[in-house]
Amino acid sequence: MLADLVPHPSGRLPVFGDALKVSPKTRIQDLLTLGRELGPIFEVRIRSARFVIVSSPEIVAEVCDDGRFTKKVVGGVAEMRSVLRDGLFTAHTDEPNWRLAHDILQPAFSQAAMRRYHGTMIDISDELMADLDTWVGRPVEIVNELTKFTFETVTRCGFNYHPDSFARTGPDPVAASLMNIVHRAQAPGFQFPVLRRYKARQKTLKNARDTAHIRGVVDELIRRRVTGESDDAPDLLGAMLNSADDVTGQVLDSDSVANQVLTFIFAGYVTTAAALSFALYHLVTDPDVHRKAREEVDTLWPIGSGPLAYEQVTKMRYLRRVLDESLRLWPTGPAFTRQARKDTTLAGRYPMKAGEAVTVHVPLLHRAPLWGDDPERFDPDRFLPDRIKKRPAHSYKPFGTGERGCIGRQFALHEALIVLASMLHRYDLAGDPGYQLKIRETLSLRADGFNLWLSRRTDGPARPQDRTREPMSVGGGETLDEQACPHLKGEA
Repeated sequence: MLADLVPHPSGRLPVFGDALKVSPKTRIQDLLTLGRELGPIFEVRIRSARFVIVSSPEIVAEVCDDGRFTKKVVGGVAEMRSVLRDGLFTAHTDEPNWRLAHDILQPAFSQAAMRRYHGTMIDISDELMADLDTWVGRPVEIVNELTKFTFETVTRCGFNYHPDSFARTGPDPVAASLMNIVHRAQAPGFQFPVLRRYKARQKTLKNARDTAHIRGVVDELIRRRVTGESDDAPDLLGAMLNSADDVTGQVLDSDSVANQVLTFIFAGYVTTAAALSFALYHLVTDPDVHRKAREEVDTLWPIGSGPLAYEQVTKMRYLRRVLDESLRLWPTGPAFTRQARKDTTLAGRYPMKAGEAVTVHVPLLHRAPLWGDDPERFDPDRFLPDRIKKRPAHSYKPFGTGERGCIGRQFALHEALIVLASMLHRYDLAGDPGYQLKIRETLSLRADGFNLWLSRRTDGPARPQDRTREPMSVGGGETLDEQACPHLKGEA
């Protein structure tokens, strides 16, 4: 086995393996520490499970070759199949509905589609700003407010579902049920066998109840759209119900549509809110970065001008670099697993059998030597075009890879830039000087316990709800990724 040929941590224990060095609550951070010690390929064993971790750009380039390797659904992602089934995130590549859904949904993330979503994103951003106004002068754990925004955005732009997150005292029931399942998907610590079996039965029963609730809501959403009880719309749900494969003419059945709806809800809001929490943390802890970002926003979107236009968002190059650098240090999709399609040799020296798997540890990859002598330093200029061109193609992977990469990344990046620009436009931002970044790990990463203090800029605009939005035109031009992000081109 490949695992027998690569380094492993010292002090391995019988039965438990390396369990004392890799905690279920901090596994990504613990593996980051081990990777610094053991190098770009190593193995860990947690009781009976064995994992090979890779992180050098050269090895990652090999495992990202879709001709030799493909996605392997493991761990918490595999646990989510109980609710998401063969949705884009949890499907096996050889499942036919994955390819069909991927091909049908690609146009729903085109430039023209993004322009259609922009107005709704601005509406929801205005609601967020009005909500944040109520926090002026007191600390707000910002990721909670950002989660309301991203949940509203993915559900309203994607499915015309209005959770009214800013009017609720608690989370939307669909979001709450999804997060219950996510939390149960985390690997538990050591448990005696009897307790482990009991916990597994309880998890199965609770997941079944939450899944039934979620799918009931989504099935009703689809039924109302199909029967005409709700208006059709040029959104993700409309694309799935009204489109067919260009070659075969095949369409998605109702179960497959429901799986994709749930996938986009699950994958489309927690990760974006988490990415925003890291970007805001770095903005308020680096005065020079904060100043440059504020200056760019004020130049492109002057105080007192109308609503933020699509074209203005695409020109915010420095703010985009802030977001990219945040995702470099703490990618909210911190790992992905690839399995060999056939027998092969990795890095010219490690034979692999078909089906054997390796896991790409993205934070380790993003701290490889090619990033310089101080990879922990936050520096948005790492993403200047000339510096991007000098780096290997597979050195930056915050959205997965290849045909199994995040299909909705353009959507997520656009909404994230709207929020960052809107907050810089409206508020003076400050963090707690005593706060030390703490990472919370679930299936994603987020800044935990991070509070912001907001104060209205004295020359700020009118309250969001008092503004009148100019109609958005649809025209030509490059997408945001094509304009400023050659490091992401070619990823599907």
